[in-house]
Amino acid sequence: MITLSYRNFRLSVGKTQILDGIDLDVVGPGVIALLGPSGVGKSSLLRATQRLIEHGRDGWTCSGDVLFNGETVFGPAFSKQQLARRIGFIHQKPRMLAGSVLANVEFALKHTTTLKRNAIRRLAEEALEQVGLTWELATLELAAWKLSGGQAQRLAIARAIALQPDVLLMDEPTSALDPLKRQQVEEIIRVQASTRLIVIVTHEVHLAERLADFAAFMFRQRGGARIFEAGPAAKVLRDPAEIAVQEFVRTGRAGREPAPASGPDSAAADNLESAVPGSHFGLRLLQRVYLFVCGENTSRSPVAQAICNSEVARLLKLPPDGGKLKFEALSAGLSASAGRPMSAKAISALRELRCAPQPHVSRQITPDLVDRADAIYCMTDEQCRDLAVRFPAATWKLQRLDPLGNVEDSRSSEPADFLRVATRIRDLVRWRLESQFRFPLAD
Repeated sequence: MITLSYRNFRLSVGKTQILDGIDLDVVGPGVIALLGPSGVGKSSLLRATQRLIEHGRDGWTCSGDVLFNGETVFGPAFSKQQLARRIGFIHQKPRMLAGSVLANVEFALKHTTTLKRNAIRRLAEEALEQVGLTWELATLELAAWKLSGGQAQRLAIARAIALQPDVLLMDEPTSALDPLKRQQVEEIIRVQASTRLIVIVTHEVHLAERLADFAAFMFRQRGGARIFEAGPAAKVLRDPAEIAVQEFVRTGRAGREPAPASGPDSAAADNLESAVPGSHFGLRLLQRVYLFVCGENTSRSPVAQAICNSEVARLLKLPPDGGKLKFEALSAGLSASAGRPMSAKAISALRELRCAPQPHVSRQITPDLVDRADAIYCMTDEQCRDLAVRFPAATWKLQRLDPLGNVEDSRSSEPADFLRVATRIRDLVRWRLESQFRFPLAD
């Protein structure tokens, strides 16, 4: 038996209460559906379970307890690495590592086990076979970034199950997939649930009806979100007792998005909603700390940093003082000499792109920067590999800025040559940012 228990668990960021006394016991193997309106705090609960959100970091505070098989996940019994092996987490938008499909799965095994090379390869291939990629792909040496959305989701599942966790936490696992790919992922979930406890976050009633053995509904009250009703899925989904759950199920079956709970705390979203001051719409920033990495940290990464800050201000239509936005773009280098200024060609390119250069001195990448970042973008494949070797904790956040090719520095010091590089960086940063926002979102 596998158990996951929440005891009066509270979570807040700054002065905003996200979760207000979550009490819930779930037992596996089986599928647990955690339902509720978008923005109520479901994803935050999963992230806190695996300690992706931690007390005292980035303004987060938590109290109460989360117990895995009777032991607190916050105690000395579990290091972050040990917890990641026992409780896997699959993001809504899977992040591919640099390298091949096989290397993506092998990497996790290499850095969390003491297994020999042959055993690592065998486990990786078995995991990929369980998600149907070994027979679907011509070769497992295919670059991971070339996969389709459904294939990428299945690769993320393979990467998690290769570590043989007891629990899989899955954030909206099928929301971005077409019906055929959705069916494939659902079948994988059914098979994995025979031996594991799988918790899926969703607002889709039909998905819960197809998959779940147990369902729990979260809604927001004044002071944060709580569990309103929980029990066997067949009972809770067919004949809910709470009025809020009845309305959610009814509108969900009709194919409409249930309205989010209203009230003074409703602006706190799963991934920190940032409202546009004075606007009728808001944008939810899914990743709040971006880290751009190049070699010397004097040209490409500081340009990406400056453009990222500028583009966020443009997207959110922020006032001149910048507003109160919980967002940060950072940059660092893999071979940087600390304290060097931004290059003249980078300053020139930023001005040509009508982006004000920011105060900047070069710095080496550090474990603290890796830990703070929600997303890390390197300019080249080689940098991705180097960073992953130096900082295994960066693996799940790491991508090449351009999935189609390396962003190389210009061969000359001529401003016009680097301007072409900077223009490409600007376009890539815009694309990355816009793919990480959800909009519009009514206030």
